[in-house]
Amino acid sequence: MLETSAAHCGACGRACALPNATASCAAGACAIARCNAGYADCDGNPANGCETDLTANRAHCGACNHACG
Repeated sequence: MLETSAAHCGACGRACALPNATASCAAGACAIARCNAGYADCDGNPANGCETDLTANRAHCGACNHACG
């Protein structure tokens, strides 16, 4: 259960909580199950969640690496 439980990921009481995301647990490590609407994980680092606001970031306009014109 410690390998897949978002409430006890890798150890008892170690809950996964990622910014702007729904977290999951895979092989005892926190992962992103999905990003909240309007956010994305553009840097590929699950530790900081879905860090990019696609509605307010000119370098990631609506999608990762899609600059606003």
